[in-house]
Amino acid sequence: MVKTAVLSKLNAKPAGAGISARLGAGFTLVELVVAIAVVGILAAIAIPSFSGMIANNKARGIATDLYFDLAKTRSEAVKRNMDVTMSPSDGGWKKGWNIYPTNQSDNILESHSVSGANVSVSGPGSVKYNSSGRVGGSVSFDIEATVGSASANTCVTVSLSGLPNVKNSAC
Repeated sequence: MVKTAVLSKLNAKPAGAGISARLGAGFTLVELVVAIAVVGILAAIAIPSFSGMIANNKARGIATDLYFDLAKTRSEAVKRNMDVTMSPSDGGWKKGWNIYPTNQSDNILESHSVSGANVSVSGPGSVKYNSSGRVGGSVSFDIEATVGSASANTCVTVSLSGLPNVKNSAC
């Protein structure tokens, strides 16, 4: 009995402690509205910089896809010891491209499609790698992506030796 009386005195809270603890546990409606307004203002300031970043990422993504498919076309030409071509799809380079042995256009090795609006890709009629992995002349692709008022350009070039290269500017 004495033991329980001592324990109850140790666990006792001072008078009024429960009310102040409950009042300090949350936000008032005014504080919440002010916090939402500050977040909204900061978001409105940050959105224009995001559209530039999104345009840059779109252009870089397509350039990377093009880079890897050019490298794959070159690899297939050397592996098969025959000419391999990469040419645009029916809607042009901005819709995608196909990789196939040069004399067998119905035997598509790989097909790649480009998704996304407001993207333009300009390049040659086709890129033909010979069996040694070289191309007949210099090749360049100009990629431009637009998001809102921001736009970004990326250039993919292919040297005479057949190696692709990506740079962050117009060709």
